[in-house]
Amino acid sequence: MEKLDDHSILLKIYEEQQEINKQLGIIPGVKEQLKAIPEMQEQLKVIPEMQEQLKAIPEMQKEIRKISRTVAKIEVEHGEKLDILFDAFTTLSEKLDLHEKRITSCEKKLENQDHEIYYLKSKVQGL
Repeated sequence: MEKLDDHSILLKIYEEQQEINKQLGIIPGVKEQLKAIPEMQEQLKVIPEMQEQLKAIPEMQKEIRKISRTVAKIEVEHGEKLDILFDAFTTLSEKLDLHEKRITSCEKKLENQDHEIYYLKSKVQGL
């Protein structure tokens, strides 16, 4: 019976050796992962700065909303001013058309009077 116990002990030792060998096989992968730790630590140093930037986001959003409202207000004001300028341009254009018609009428009258004066002069001088 003692041999059976030795056999179980040997079997147990063999199984433990197999497990140790498995774990030793993992060690190179772990070593590679350990090499990446300093880089990860450097990256982790950036986290507080990023957290500060994240805290500033609500304030930035408020500023963006404020700027958007200001831009909208400017657009409305400039739109109104452009409408006024367009109306003024239209009014001036209409006045210019009216003056053109009056000038054309006056020119026709002057031309007619010029003809009448010429006719009258020719009558007076021809007598």
